[in-house]
Amino acid sequence: MTRLRVIDAGVDMLDASLVAHANVATLAGCLGPQYLAAWMIVQAGFTKAAADALHSVAPVGEKARQVAHARSVVAPYLAGDGAAQGAFCTNHRRVGHS
Repeated sequence: MTRLRVIDAGVDMLDASLVAHANVATLAGCLGPQYLAAWMIVQAGFTKAAADALHSVAPVGEKARQVAHARSVVAPYLAGDGAAQGAFCTNHRRVGHS
């Protein structure tokens, strides 16, 4: 369905690339799959792997900025006591890559 048809059906649309509650998430837009993948990897307990995955698909020259932005999108939806969010949201830099 297109956005307008969904709105016409009376559904409130959120202006967000990722929305997650408990263990259910939905995504939108071209970067949504990256955010969803990172969210799923962090939820499984692999915070470094999530940062590495984001870093590996980010464009050359934009890696740090894109990973930081992805963290800002995913972080509000991380469950738990904050440990996963804190570990995922710390600065990440791979040696030899920009």
